[in-house]
Amino acid sequence: MARGADKAELGRILAGAMAARARGDAREASALLARARKEQPEHPDVLHVGAILAHEAGRGAEARRLVDRALALRPGDARLLKSRGLICAASGHAAEAIAAFRAVLARQPADAALARNLAALLRQSGDAPGAIEALRALPPEAQDFETRFELADLLREAGDAASAVPLLERASIDRPGD
Repeated sequence: MARGADKAELGRILAGAMAARARGDAREASALLARARKEQPEHPDVLHVGAILAHEAGRGAEARRLVDRALALRPGDARLLKSRGLICAASGHAAEAIAAFRAVLARQPADAALARNLAALLRQSGDAPGAIEALRALPPEAQDFETRFELADLLREAGDAASAVPLLERASIDRPGD
């Protein structure tokens, strides 16, 4: 493969790295990433996979640098912003994670798992009203059991049992027996 491999070949290499990661084969994932870096070291997808692998290996600062470089090349990319948020949250940079998650939710407002991550960070940061708003902003069709339960818990803690009860009732319909 010549330097500057075509997009399809680069995609296959990175997909192989992510498949190796999913199998728990860090050595193979790293080898494939090294191959991709040799070909296109500044490609946003190469940087992104590098950030994911660095994050999972406990190298948070490196992961943040890599995802930030990828974002500089592809500003506003929701996948990159989501990864940045997860990396920042895991490394104790809550404010940066919150900003990244909010940017993603502005583009993908129905991402319930991400809204719950945002709400958890806001709650931990002492912003319970912000956490409530993050969950209420989800479209109704995106509100699942976990979201309703978390929102009900936040509302109950805020002293709004009247709003919490219907959410808990709906959650119990979603998951009878839980």
